[in-house]
Amino acid sequence: MGEVCVVPEDLECCVGQRQVLLRPSADVNPRYLFYALRSPAVRHQIFWNEGTGSTVSNVRIPVLKALQIPRLGEAEEPIADILDALDSKIELNRRTNETLEAMAQAIFRDWFVDFGPVRRKLAGATVPVEIMGGVVEETVKATELAALFPSSFGVDGLPPGFGRSTVGEAFDVKIGRTPPRKESAHFVPGGSGEPWMSIRDMGNCGTFIFATSEDLTARAIQAFRVPPIPDRSVVVSFKLTVGRIALTVGTMYSNEAIAQLQARADSPSAWFAFCWMKGFDFSTLGSTSSIATAVNSNSVKSIPIPVAPGPVLAAFDTFAEPIFERIRAGALEARTLAETRDYLLPRLMSGEISVAPAEAAG
Repeated sequence: MGEVCVVPEDLECCVGQRQVLLRPSADVNPRYLFYALRSPAVRHQIFWNEGTGSTVSNVRIPVLKALQIPRLGEAEEPIADILDALDSKIELNRRTNETLEAMAQAIFRDWFVDFGPVRRKLAGATVPVEIMGGVVEETVKATELAALFPSSFGVDGLPPGFGRSTVGEAFDVKIGRTPPRKESAHFVPGGSGEPWMSIRDMGNCGTFIFATSEDLTARAIQAFRVPPIPDRSVVVSFKLTVGRIALTVGTMYSNEAIAQLQARADSPSAWFAFCWMKGFDFSTLGSTSSIATAVNSNSVKSIPIPVAPGPVLAAFDTFAEPIFERIRAGALEARTLAETRDYLLPRLMSGEISVAPAEAAG
């Protein structure tokens, strides 16, 4: 309840049973109304007047019509411009990160699933790897890369030097832990303790998970031996909602529904593991009706994973690492922008921060 969005001008859609369409008056900037409805002052009115329906909470239409919206005259459009610019940059970062991850996934699949370089070599291509508009050549010379891949396939359908292993053989798989819920002192709000991720947190993050909605105290972690998850580790959800994948930022912890792939000296990189796990079909681990409960830590350990020669893995990392680091930087910038927007929103709406000086300076 209380979620707000703007319907684009060129989109025709239907309004659901539990949604209300608001058409701004001629003197109201639609973007300003959008941000006003998201402001703490208006949201407080919504939840203060919350009623209880038969199955879900609701706000009656007369109450919705009576909501008090701050009106700030000529300042409304500049306020909307400021907040909209922040949201536009956040959305641009999100789309850019999606594109970057897709690039890394495309290279990974070509090299380690389809064995494209080998097939192109067998077909007599002069440059065996020409992918994503030549982006590979920026980090790995195509001629050098060609020498890394063999010119044939073995009897098992794999190029010489390539093979298959399991996640349990390639990584140390560790499972998170939950302290007793009856002892509420172990749990603190997100940002006030040690980050302790849930499946919901993984669903709300992108490629990287930066923060959690609930944290643990250092005392709880020590008392119940909750295993730490190092920075840039791959985490996998394997209960209830199966197959969510993310990379950690900083040291984190998790509940028992999440596994971490902890690298050993001979393990492939986190970038390699992330790309493989993100593309893995988790439905192969159990039937459609039972996968939510049938998958366990042993199932995660049994997941197959490709084996490739060291030089090929190193060449992939040379390409992938800058991509993932750029994704991480973009996501961090988006978080900072969102925090800035959330800081400014109530202050702009209340008039605590005036846009008049900035407007005059412009």
